[in-house]
Order: sequence, then C-alpha cells, then structure tokens
Amino acid sequence: GAHGIDFSTAYYTLFEALNVNNAYAKYLKDSGKTDEKRLIHDISKEVIPLMDPDYIILDDGGLSIVMDDYATSSSWYDTLKAFSNGNIAIQNNFNSYDGNLEIILANGYYLGKYFYPEQFKDVDFVDKYNEITTKLLGKPLYNTITPHFPYAYDAWNTHSYSITDDSPDHNVTILNVGNPGSVFKGKIVQFSVS
Repeated sequence: GAHGIDFSTAYYTLFEALNVNNAYAKYLKDSGKTDEKRLIHDISKEVIPLMDPDYIILDDGGLSIVMDDYATSSSWYDTLKAFSNGNIAIQNNFNSYDGNLEIILANGYYLGKYFYPEQFKDVDFVDKYNEITTKLLGKPLYNTITPHFPYAYDAWNTHSYSITDDSPDHNVTILNVGNPGSVFKGKIVQFSVS
C-alpha cells in the first residue's frame, strides 16, 4: 500500500547504481541497527530529523499522504534540509503486486537526471521512457502511463507551493496555487499553456 515519509529502504538499488548516498542506510550503520534481512522499514518521524537528508525522493503513490501531512505539520517538514531547500523529487511508484521493471528503469534515468544533470544532459527522458517501454512492452507508453501519475518525474518546491512539470507533452508548466492549504488537500490543479 501507499506510505508517507515515515517509510523507506536502506538498500535502494537505484541509489547504489547511481552512487547516491542513502541517508537512511547511513543512519542505520551509524546507530548499529543495520538489518539486511528487512529491505523496507517503517521509520519513526522522530528519527527523520536525525538523518536530515539533503534530498528526499518521494514515491508518487504515497505523495498525497505526505502532502496531507505537510498541510497540518509544515513546520516539522520545514526543519528538514530537503524541504527547506526545496529538494524534493517525485518518482513514479513501481510496486503493486510485483515490481514493474520498465518503471524501475525509467525511475533510474529520472534520478540520474535529477542528481547528475550534467552527466545526463544528453538523455531526453521522454524518449528514454518510450525506448524502455518499447523494448520491454512492445510500444512507447509515456503518453499512456504518465498521465495517470500527475506528479511523477517532477520536483516539489515547498517554498512556492508548486510542482514543476518539465515534460512538453503534458502541456503543464507549473502547478502553483500560492497557498499551501489548497494544494495539499488532495486536489489536482492543472492548467494548459496556450
């Protein structure tokens, strides 16, 4: 099921493949709590400020939980470096009954572009997504799959209360309501640029 900010993994393969430091893995190691038998963990909200990561990657499937919690506890979230600096990236959820390999691979390219923009500047994400789905599923599916996940592959700026969508085929530039109360109550607001 969907989870909020208090659920994570210390062994995220995409972080390992991209050489991204995992704050939760470091916390477990530093506190002597490394448990290789459990890949995913419920995390106490009191522990998250101890990790205080520079970046947080949220799963689109649990984003509404975090947004609702942010609406009532924004001061707690704003104590975290990632939130106070606006470094929140949103990847597509890829687990339901099993992992969707095409989404996992697409997430890898998204995170690569997010963490290493210079090294991934020649990668057009939409083209890469379509290449992956064509190879694995027989046809390009970016325009079929991503509209069902409106915030996946975007960045959440907690300062402007906006989510920026850079993909040209969504025709959505910025979701910006200027009021944290309205964007964080489960409403999806989009506008077309003409």
